Order: sequence, then C-alpha cells, then structure tokens
Amino acid sequence: MNNAKEILLKWLNEGNFKTYKDLANFLGVAPNTLDVWKQRGNIPEKHILKYNEFIRLKNSGNYIKTIEDNHGHVVQEKSAAYNDQDPREKTLIGKFRTLSEIGKIEVENCINNIYLKELKENK
Repeated sequence: MNNAKEILLKWLNEGNFKTYKDLANFLGVAPNTLDVWKQRGNIPEKHILKYNEFIRLKNSGNYIKTIEDNHGHVVQEKSAAYNDQDPREKTLIGKFRTLSEIGKIEVENCINNIYLKELKENK
C-alpha cells in the first residue's frame, strides 16, 4: 500500500466518513480525484492542511463537517461545542476559515496581544 492509500484510509476512519465519496466531498474534490492521488502516491498539501485542521477542531470538540447524504443533500455535522457558541463566535470562526494562512497567523497574534493585555489589566 502506498502512502496516499494509507493516509486516505486513515482519514476515512478517523474522520468518521462513511464512504470515500463523503471524504472527497468534504475535501472539495471529485471522488475520482482520490483514485488519482492513490495512483500517484501523494496528496496535495492544501488538502492535507484542510484535513489536519478538521481533525484539530474535531479533537477540540469544535467543528462542522459537511458531507452529502445518500440522496445528494448536503448535511452538516456540528459538534456540541460548536452549538454552544454565541453568534459572534460562529461568525468569526466562519470568517477565520476563509483567510489565508498568513491572515490566520495575523488574527492569532492580534487575539494573543489583546488577551495578554486584558490579563495584565485584570491582575
């Protein structure tokens, strides 16, 4: 088994996807694209990053997984932690997900600076 096959099988199980089609839909690619990756033995980096971010959020209990059901309807699985967020948090998370990696780093640095400032003020 090549590396891409092993990784895709791991993603299928770890991400609780029912089929490779569900995994492909989540990654935003056609199902036959996964076969191409298996044949080539590699997965493009942007898809690895997307999946890793999903698992990081899933493990934190704060995620949304979008898949297509057996009837072609789009279904979203939301974690309990996601549902507990106030509307501002949901809006910010949605906007954050659209940012480039550099934009995400800038937002993270900004939030860390505000957090540290408020910690000092509240001591």
